[in-house]
Amino acid sequence: EVGCDGRVTMKDFLSLANPEKMEVRYYRSTSFMHAKYIARDGGKAMSISSVNWSRESMRENREAGVILREGDGPDRLFDRVSNRAFEYDWKRAQKHARGVEDIAKEEMAIIKGSAVGDAKLAKTKGIANKNAKNTITNDDSVKPFVTKMEKIPLGEGSSVEMFVSPDFSRDSLLRFLRSAENVVYIYTYQITDDEIADTLVDLAMRNDVKVFLMLSPRIYADWDRKQASQVQTRLSKAGGKNIIIHSAPKHFRYSHLKFIVKDRKSTFETLLMTGNLSPSDLPEGNIFKPCHGMSSCSRANRDINVIFREKDGAIASKFLEVFEGDLKMATEYSNPTKY
Repeated sequence: EVGCDGRVTMKDFLSLANPEKMEVRYYRSTSFMHAKYIARDGGKAMSISSVNWSRESMRENREAGVILREGDGPDRLFDRVSNRAFEYDWKRAQKHARGVEDIAKEEMAIIKGSAVGDAKLAKTKGIANKNAKNTITNDDSVKPFVTKMEKIPLGEGSSVEMFVSPDFSRDSLLRFLRSAENVVYIYTYQITDDEIADTLVDLAMRNDVKVFLMLSPRIYADWDRKQASQVQTRLSKAGGKNIIIHSAPKHFRYSHLKFIVKDRKSTFETLLMTGNLSPSDLPEGNIFKPCHGMSSCSRANRDINVIFREKDGAIASKFLEVFEGDLKMATEYSNPTKY
């Protein structure tokens, strides 16, 4: 693949910087790679989050994630995600190829990290997004809630479970929701799936479960925004007093995080997802054969999801801090806009 107008893209840079130690491939197992997952040193630490590797995601969006370290059960989880899902996908992935004929020696020196003199990468620290519409002032009353990054050991009797979308993901998600007994908190980018919406209505109306929803006030894609408006409006009308919906604070460009906290039989359960509550992230069906670039392919994303089950609620309380902190600056639900 040649970069735009002969320029070196980010993928070009990564693939050329140190080919012996770094390789770039394109996912080809299902329709989209949507997971945000990092593992290092054979699973000694893993990161699972909603964060894309973009300036917007890291500096302007509301995102959420966890880092699992040794002692938290990452060895078993690493085996399931990396040795099974990642290696499965890696074998089917297409290697990124970039010729070097049109790259000057000086540019290659920068890529290889051997440049001397004034040749260096441009620094981006402190660069502000001139298009950002939501400026945060020094007034504490209008500042977004900020969480502290801290280590939280898993308490006695706690467990961590992981499931990988698309295989069996819809059933896993619906079982998780339907087992709620008293309350469910959902903070997510969008809900565009009718069955998931119906499940939440059933919880609220038949089981008398309180459902608290915080949804992004902006959704970029036109189809997603239209579908989310229909499904989310129906939720707000059908759930009666037991479904309480807010639009997330507008300090953030997009509220792109995806987590659910609920109670079940004196335990707290937290589901952290890389995918949205949408048909492509949680497709119908349980087994999806490799299918990429074919007209017959169903929309099925690769996502990674992790469930924490605990009695002391230490992890759940951390996510609820984010929910309750942002709730102070949230607004009554209104259909999302693009910007």
